[in-house]
Amino acid sequence: MMQSLIYHGRAAWRIYNPLMLKTQCKTVSHLLQYILTRSPPLFMNNMRTLRTLNPTGVKGTKSISITEANIGPNSEFNEITESDEFIEHIKTAEDREYILELIENNYGKLNEQHVYVMLNRLYITAKQLESSEFEEFTSVLHKDSRFQTLCVLLAKNGRFYNHNWVLNIISRLSFLGIDSDSNAMQVFLQLSKFLINDLTLPQVVHYGFILSAFKENQHVNVLRDALRKCALLKFDGVVELSLRHLAQFLDQHGECLNRTQLEIVSQAIVASKDRFNVPSLLVILKSISRLDFYDKALDSLCTREAISKLDVLFPVSVLDILQCCLKLNMYHTILYRNICQKVINEQWGVENTLKVCDILTHFRFRHVGIVNHLCSSLLDDISVFEELTSDDVSMIVRVLGELNGKVQGASEVLGHIVSRMEDSLWVAFSVDQLARVMKDLAIRGVYSTTLFQCLAIKLQTKDVKDMCSSPDMEVARNLRQLTFNLCLLKMAARVEHGDLTTMRIPTDLAQQFSPKPNSKTWSKMKNLINSSFGCETFVRSGLLTKYGLYIDNVLVLDGNNDPVNLWMEEGTSHLVGTKFALRNKQSLHPVPEDHKVVAVLMFTNSHFYKNIHMLRGRFMFYIRLLKHMGYSPVVVRYNELKHMPDVERQPYLKRLIQNASELQDFIQE
Repeated sequence: MMQSLIYHGRAAWRIYNPLMLKTQCKTVSHLLQYILTRSPPLFMNNMRTLRTLNPTGVKGTKSISITEANIGPNSEFNEITESDEFIEHIKTAEDREYILELIENNYGKLNEQHVYVMLNRLYITAKQLESSEFEEFTSVLHKDSRFQTLCVLLAKNGRFYNHNWVLNIISRLSFLGIDSDSNAMQVFLQLSKFLINDLTLPQVVHYGFILSAFKENQHVNVLRDALRKCALLKFDGVVELSLRHLAQFLDQHGECLNRTQLEIVSQAIVASKDRFNVPSLLVILKSISRLDFYDKALDSLCTREAISKLDVLFPVSVLDILQCCLKLNMYHTILYRNICQKVINEQWGVENTLKVCDILTHFRFRHVGIVNHLCSSLLDDISVFEELTSDDVSMIVRVLGELNGKVQGASEVLGHIVSRMEDSLWVAFSVDQLARVMKDLAIRGVYSTTLFQCLAIKLQTKDVKDMCSSPDMEVARNLRQLTFNLCLLKMAARVEHGDLTTMRIPTDLAQQFSPKPNSKTWSKMKNLINSSFGCETFVRSGLLTKYGLYIDNVLVLDGNNDPVNLWMEEGTSHLVGTKFALRNKQSLHPVPEDHKVVAVLMFTNSHFYKNIHMLRGRFMFYIRLLKHMGYSPVVVRYNELKHMPDVERQPYLKRLIQNASELQDFIQE
């Protein structure tokens, strides 16, 4: 500005002289300081005149803008605008049409202040509307040429606004439904890029929250990256953020934080004096579940807040909370019990009740009341079964689970489900999904010859043959699980109906798990199965057989509690375990004829699990299945047996065989 005055000499003096007389400033420097710091309205009124001091092509000159003067929506500005009759007139307007008429009638007279106040008035008017009225409000607004004129004026005057105004304008345009592709929004997004470094950490977080509503494009992505860098540079100020801003900070930048920084944010949330509200609670829970970050104090705080706010939560919010708990393996009996009671009291309906039950089933949390409510809701309107999808059916069968005998109407529900599957729904199932559902039904004593035939048809499809020949490890893992389900299904069905000739496992499927010396896939699977779990050593060493425990069937669980390499040996009633057990079967002691077949489950490396409840539930499932099929299951804790002195092993194993209650003691620990 000083250079402008020097270059323009007398012309500049003619402009500044009356200003100096009016302000009683003795020097130009004093006048400039007064304009820039103490008298925003004076600067505003003379903006157009001052701009003439910077003609294009003059080296070293510099234009003056509102940004340099740091003019913003502060108290000093508000005092001046309140004295402006026209702006005061706008501020009292509450009707959209009237505000738009003011734009139309005063187009040539509107300056940057007027345009901003008009936008703000539209924003305040829209904010007071209900959701249905708001949609109508914005729909009409977008089609109105006068509002489009307002957006054009905003973009035209954009260079005169400082960072506070720029952020406010972006926020209000976004609220009114203007997306990032519009010309006006792009102008302010580009402007904000140069202002980010001047923002405080709360402003950075607030701006990130505004941008989260925009669809991705080049401008938005550049701004997000700039905000992330700025937020990390100002991380020290995170402890001073409000609870709402802490939640948003964690949501926006959590992936960029290390463990120590996450702990600092967590401690700030726990120490915050602000009251929790539902949006902040949900944002925090979703963020920590996405980041897989667990902190005991934060977990306790979120749980208490969730319990206290259950009465005001909608079904979608409750489901979000449960999903977050599931991802973090957080087990909270009181919270889940209260949720079940809320579902029953508020009569949530089949869809939401089923989702809640399914998530709680993953926790092995059994609540007879909510499952009773689900069954009664299904049986109240039989037409509901016609609308069930394959995923719904899978969930219902899984939910009934061990509560099948305790739940009123469970058998009727399963009957309707089988009828629906036999009718046409079986086509919608994948082969592994159908096998899994049929296996779960068989465990509950529900069989269907029609479904066996449907499954046999699916087993001959091209998809299954492609699975058998695929070298992909993930496909191999899925195929292994499918084979296991088919084996159990076939064994469970044989108990009730004898051998089912329609249910033959394809040869390719069984051969997939046979020892293949030259197969890279088999070598990879063998390494996967035995890595750090010691299954091979355990079986081959004969630790069990030499102490008098006769083995005919071995079921080996790996570190993920998944069955390892299991299939039904054709022509026998044996459930064959790993290839090592199969290979060494002849070397085991023969089983006496009068000795009942014993199935041994090798329980490996329990410390790999985050949630012991899920582990015990999955484990008990196999125990009950084997009991149902007529076996006498015996649990051998591999870790204990491996490190047990020889003198203690024999009495330990004999006690396992003789005392059936040992199993229940183990499960209840």
